[in-house]
Amino acid sequence: MLTGAAANFLGMGRAASVASIGVHALSMSIKTLLGPLIVLFSAAALFGKFARSAQELDDVGKSARRLGVSMPTFQVLAQVAAEAGVEVGQLTVLLTIMSRNLGNLQAGSSAAQKAFASIGLTFADLQRLAPEEQFTLIAQRIMALPTAAERTRAAMAILGRQGAASLGLLADVAGGAVQEVQRLQQQLGINLTDAQVKGIEMMNDALGRVSM
Repeated sequence: MLTGAAANFLGMGRAASVASIGVHALSMSIKTLLGPLIVLFSAAALFGKFARSAQELDDVGKSARRLGVSMPTFQVLAQVAAEAGVEVGQLTVLLTIMSRNLGNLQAGSSAAQKAFASIGLTFADLQRLAPEEQFTLIAQRIMALPTAAERTRAAMAILGRQGAASLGLLADVAGGAVQEVQRLQQQLGINLTDAQVKGIEMMNDALGRVSM
């Protein structure tokens, strides 16, 4: 009986040794593969981050073009918005609604005339200005209103429901934040041109076709 038990114990020992050798071999294999895998995953993460950044720039470029704003100008507005806690999508909505209401004002809409009259503006005051200048002038007039209720009402009438949630952005724009950020970005040389953004859009289209 003891002999059988001893044999069983030795058999377990041999099995444990084999298992230990297997684990050691597996560990060595993992260590061997770890370096290349880290490089591979790091490269994939870097490429993924680059692709996401390129896609964001692609989206921003399309938004700027749709709104009739140059890419450097839209970058400035987006930075001012970000500092005020307003996302680029929300900024795009504000500018889109502003543009639509300016079109209504030009067409003689009584509602649009009333909304702009509440801040002392007519279509003649705005028609020759670039979109960013229109936005700045509107922000200045809204923030010049005496009460918070009047500012909220005017912001909503001209910029839509998002206008009420973007009074902080309007305050910054009215205070000269656009010109300040514009000077800073010019000094740093970090503005992308429209041509560069167009190149990024073409690259994204090519990457999309590769994924097919």
